[in-house]
Amino acid sequence: MLSHLTPFAEILNPFEVAMYLLTACWSYEHRGVAHQRAVPRAIRHMAVALASLGALLSTLVSQAATFGSLDRLTQPEFETLMTNLAAATHYKSIAPGETLGMLGADVAVELSATDAENELFDLAGGGAADLSDSLLIPRLHMHKGLPFRVDIGGVIGALADTDLTIVGAELRYAIIEGGIATPALALRASASRIQGSTDIDLDNAALELTLSKGILIATPYIGAGIVKSWGSAVDNDRFEDFSVEQEKIFVGVNLNLGLNMAVEVDVTGDYTTYSAKAGIRFKSRGQSLQFSPLQR
Repeated sequence: MLSHLTPFAEILNPFEVAMYLLTACWSYEHRGVAHQRAVPRAIRHMAVALASLGALLSTLVSQAATFGSLDRLTQPEFETLMTNLAAATHYKSIAPGETLGMLGADVAVELSATDAENELFDLAGGGAADLSDSLLIPRLHMHKGLPFRVDIGGVIGALADTDLTIVGAELRYAIIEGGIATPALALRASASRIQGSTDIDLDNAALELTLSKGILIATPYIGAGIVKSWGSAVDNDRFEDFSVEQEKIFVGVNLNLGLNMAVEVDVTGDYTTYSAKAGIRFKSRGQSLQFSPLQR
């Protein structure tokens, strides 16, 4: 079950308060009166998004099922199931390629829906899961800018109607920072792992290139990469460990309207994922923060 998500739900309110204080302090130190008023409004939008994520997580906890009937699958079916899970649970940045800068950050709640092999999940779960044709994953995502055109990121999420949680991290380097006339190009290395299951183990690693170009309040982006995954059945000699490599392409757009939003479509192997996120994103140039969507 997803009862181990309770601590995650409980940190949402303290997290909201911490982000409010941190961002408000930076706003008053680095920006004018207009930004001092705008940032708390953006934080209030973020609080609503976090509350929505908490409500969704509570629903997932009450509906969780297990993979206790894996023995009903054949080896090829087990590998197909794990490949589907890998396409859904590998790290998804849902962000353009431009660097955030040393003072920049991106904090958001996200929701992804991936094509599901319904019959296989039904067999593996003993008929307990109802995936409605999609693997639904809500996430809390954080990115932080560092010096030398480097960004780091982390994510925690849960797979609906299962006992799985997901954790992941990324390291991103802006090969080209981008500007008014030039696009940004970034190389991202990431890793993720599913946790909370006594039946399966799955680890993912990915290497991706992202190209993006800001146009007023919108930053469209495209990218491609390779996702490598390793899976196994825990304490079950019926299935052999396996690994799979899937090609990935993705396209998305980031919109900064005070509340930052993004949508993305990715195709990993044979599976398509639709993702959306909402939160707070601010960049820096040198020692100056940029909260305004019109600043590049």
